[in-house]
Amino acid sequence: MLVLLAIGTVHALLIWDGDILMLYALLGLLLPLFYKWSERHLLIAAALLIFVVPFVGIWLFERLGWAPHRYLYESADAIVWKLGIDPSPDKVLDWLLRDDLRGWVAWQGTGTIYSVATRIETWRIAKVLGIMLIGLVVGRRLVSGQIIENRRLLVGVLWTGLAIGVPATFAYAWNPGMGQASWPSLIGTVPLALAYAAAFVLVWPRARPVLRHLAPVGRMALTNYLTHSLIGLTLFYGIGFGLAGAFKPVQFYAIAVLIFAGQMVFSRWWLDRHEQGPMEALWRRATYAGLAKPQAA
Repeated sequence: MLVLLAIGTVHALLIWDGDILMLYALLGLLLPLFYKWSERHLLIAAALLIFVVPFVGIWLFERLGWAPHRYLYESADAIVWKLGIDPSPDKVLDWLLRDDLRGWVAWQGTGTIYSVATRIETWRIAKVLGIMLIGLVVGRRLVSGQIIENRRLLVGVLWTGLAIGVPATFAYAWNPGMGQASWPSLIGTVPLALAYAAAFVLVWPRARPVLRHLAPVGRMALTNYLTHSLIGLTLFYGIGFGLAGAFKPVQFYAIAVLIFAGQMVFSRWWLDRHEQGPMEALWRRATYAGLAKPQAA
């Protein structure tokens, strides 16, 4: 986790301020505290973290008049103003397209502060920890062979996730002014994600010839995630081709599909020649530095 934290820190400060690896690593350091918990206690804790803590926290902060995320937003804005850059929302695109060193330093230097503030405002920290606790339960059941063949459980997760997630997501989409701290986002995101996961597992036996082509991308998840940032930086930032604001939403979908298709081909090609992706191998070697050489997964 400390190695992942180092990778995430470099990623956040030098490439993309929306990095998620730092949060994963910091919360991952807490997981040993839950190692001996029963599945029941893990799932109860996960439900509280995902569905209860955010609403109670928002209510409590409003009653106390305390908003730590606003303090961080204001602090980052103050730094940007001192650097002679206007952080107003209508100026963000101009700022992103700047190709000078001063603009780049201002963007990267304050971006992580904005990102942390957003995670606090949307209570993503509690939600991600809750998802990790669900992951502990899923991992145990995978190892013991109690989940892949349990169609009743998977179907239940699928339909429950859709029943909660789809209406909440439509409510969120129909109200553009809602932020990620709104009730549709807080309620609907995780159930819908779990429904997607269950659907993939359910269709795997019949769709294996097609879905197996996704496996190499998953085995190189860290490499591909970081590559997304490098491609995005090159295409859209001012220090690259400066294409931010040049595409309509539908065109973004086409770009995303092309990038992912390219990663499918590259990942397959790479893993035909190597045991792991380049960043996965670096992560493993740094983790086990000075110890016996680990077996590649």
